[in-house]
Amino acid sequence: MNTNLFSDQNYQFHKVLEIASNGQTKTFVAIAEAGTPKLVVKLMSSPWGELTPEIQRRLETFLELKAIGIVPFSETHKQGQAIYLVREYVDASSLMVNRIQHPEVVETIAIALLEVLYQMQAQLPGIVHGNIKPANIFLRPTASQDAELVLTDFALPLVSQWEANLTAAEESQFGFVAAEQVVGNPTPASDNYAIGAVLLSLLSGTPSHQFATLACTENAYEYPVQEILLQQPFPMSSFFMDWLTIMLAPNIGDRYPDARTALSALRRIQVIARPRVRLNPSIIRLQATQFGEQLQAVIEVRNLMPGTILRGQWRVTSYWHDAGDWIEFSPNRVFGNETTVLLSIDTQKLLAGQQYVRELVFQSNSERPILAVSLVVQTGSLKLPVRPLPVLHLTGLLVVGGFLPIALSIIL
Repeated sequence: MNTNLFSDQNYQFHKVLEIASNGQTKTFVAIAEAGTPKLVVKLMSSPWGELTPEIQRRLETFLELKAIGIVPFSETHKQGQAIYLVREYVDASSLMVNRIQHPEVVETIAIALLEVLYQMQAQLPGIVHGNIKPANIFLRPTASQDAELVLTDFALPLVSQWEANLTAAEESQFGFVAAEQVVGNPTPASDNYAIGAVLLSLLSGTPSHQFATLACTENAYEYPVQEILLQQPFPMSSFFMDWLTIMLAPNIGDRYPDARTALSALRRIQVIARPRVRLNPSIIRLQATQFGEQLQAVIEVRNLMPGTILRGQWRVTSYWHDAGDWIEFSPNRVFGNETTVLLSIDTQKLLAGQQYVRELVFQSNSERPILAVSLVVQTGSLKLPVRPLPVLHLTGLLVVGGFLPIALSIIL
């Protein structure tokens, strides 16, 4: 290859980054002048030798784009029938190299990617990246401990209009492109699909060139997200699995429509799996047959999420006139995934013949941190014993009742 790349610039060839299936160098690193930063040059072969007006407008947008976390193309060069795109060289490893699988790290990457897309989609007009895949996402070291996410290599034609781009898509992008983008109707939801694919690739430890093998046999654009994630060593929450399933929905109408919506939904959920609690029963009704009776019931507490440990504590909703001290739990604190809790009710502390309704609140480290069981207690009636009077007492009452009027009449 000629080391002097362009006649109008002294760009010197440095090293190859990508080779197309036809053996042609497609992406390489170049140096403009001694001592200057390295640059990445991408070759686009056009049968017309010119950029179409649509692509030209898109490129002009990139040249003016200023956004955090984005490395747009900065220059174009034409040499014969070839068109070269130039951008800054990112001195960092891409996600294609870094096989990151821990859900909390992947969540950080997801948020950073969606924030970048949010900036792009807020432009007028909004920008669709169209080429999101692990090879185009970099984690660049910074002075602090946190790495900076950088997104590169926007797709100029958003559909495979040129043979060179079609070849590239088949080689490294298949599986990361939504169905509607392939047929020429890309939207912000198409970039969401690509992000979902990148995240699933990282979480499952699947290399980019093998990612498409995870797709369902009946639909190349559909992935069994939950089935794949449940096989991973790190337990993930059902909320996150549902979120990622929406990101990767094959039908665009079932996906989050843009980065802002997807980001808002992600920030409301936990990615790491939490215990999933089932309380049985959900309502308890107790009836006392006499005043002061001790009542009991059993609550089964179960954790349905494997790989997690449930921790929680019971309390009772209280009122200003009633602290709920007539209700006891044994045990009051729960540690474990299957616990039988004995509920004891002391109706002697309650009024007779009354109905009491309370919420038994279980607060825990589960997906739903607060759950409740409804308690309805009917106390017994207060009945005083009726005992017959002794015979002598009755006789005395009769005598007094008979002679008392006569004695009063004599006195008067």
